[in-house]
Amino acid sequence: MRRWCMCLLTIPVLFSSAAWAQEPVKLGFIFLMSGRVAYFGMIAKQGAELAVDEINAAGGINGRKVEALFANTQGNPDVAISTVKKFVTEDKVDAVLGIISSKVAAAVTPVMKDLKVPLIITVAMTPVVTGERCNRYTFRVGWNIDYNTKSAALLAATQDAKRWTSIGPDYRFGYESWKLFKKHLGAMRGDISFAPDSEVVFQPMSTTDWKPHIQKIMNSGSDGILVSLYGGNAIDFVRQGTELGLFDGKREVFLTIASTMEVFMGLGVEMPEGLWVGGGYWCQANPTQNHKDFLEAYKRRYYAPPSWVSEGSYTGVKVYAEAAKKAGSTDTDAIITALEGLTTEGPGGKFTIRADNHQATRDTFWGKTSKKYGLAGRRRVSYRLLDPIRVFTAEEMGFLAQCNCKMKTPASPPPATGR
Repeated sequence: MRRWCMCLLTIPVLFSSAAWAQEPVKLGFIFLMSGRVAYFGMIAKQGAELAVDEINAAGGINGRKVEALFANTQGNPDVAISTVKKFVTEDKVDAVLGIISSKVAAAVTPVMKDLKVPLIITVAMTPVVTGERCNRYTFRVGWNIDYNTKSAALLAATQDAKRWTSIGPDYRFGYESWKLFKKHLGAMRGDISFAPDSEVVFQPMSTTDWKPHIQKIMNSGSDGILVSLYGGNAIDFVRQGTELGLFDGKREVFLTIASTMEVFMGLGVEMPEGLWVGGGYWCQANPTQNHKDFLEAYKRRYYAPPSWVSEGSYTGVKVYAEAAKKAGSTDTDAIITALEGLTTEGPGGKFTIRADNHQATRDTFWGKTSKKYGLAGRRRVSYRLLDPIRVFTAEEMGFLAQCNCKMKTPASPPPATGR
């Protein structure tokens, strides 16, 4: 009797092991997890891990366990390229996901044509990856700078500010944000002017003292400021701007990608009221059941609401799994075919991955910091809530995603390397 009972107890264990007898689906994630924006990589990793665990708990991808490999790009394109090559040639991953830095995304994208493995960009926003450097292996489930700045322009066009300047990071993202914002807002309002290049500020992400740069834009005579700083840079900027009186109500201040919990929780009650912050996701902005489930699962696990970075990596994993289910395979060509034109829903809402350039048609959210507070984290940190919240749909923005892409799908696709 004792032997019979012991056998019964071991059956679930034996069955569980047998369930993953097949070779796992390997996903390689590359995030920036060091330096001033290391927190971005950490929360991106959290979103990916949550999605992987949910998929495995539900039986995996086509009955195969998902195995996640994580690496730090250090924000260095060369490191990222080496990592991706190792993922593909040595680790034999089925797909690569992630990328936070625009300069890393711009460098890695062309490499995927040689590696012939799908890349799903979850955060990086530079238009070139679904624009002039687009290719059949590269997809993006996040929104791009064109969406971000077009929505900022639509919002700015309703404000009183007549002269705009900008402060941002000294690399591709900062430059492209300002260039596209001027393009879109200039087309909407003929009475708007923009500060000359000599008055616009772009500084390295290693900068910690923003006061002289804030003073420069305050002295420019502009009553509208486009801020493309994020992470620790955004926190320093807001704190130091408060000390200098930047947020005295005399200027419209737009922070293009500051609707992130690390900024809101990092500042807490120091976050000023009346700032417009934007992003592709905000925990208050989507009332769907899909979002509610994600929000609750994330908060249970990490004790804080998710940011758009974690939503992006979570969505990227779920999109890959959906494509693999649709294709019935993780074969590279089958995945590409399944992803092209795929319409699905993530925590940020419904979207379609365009077949012509592989860019997701995402809605964009903007909100104004209000008097109300929420509580987050194990220590119950207070953070500003947004009210009102504006949602700019992909249709409203004209499906901005083409960006000079000339997708060339070969008549006879090269042999797939995915399993």
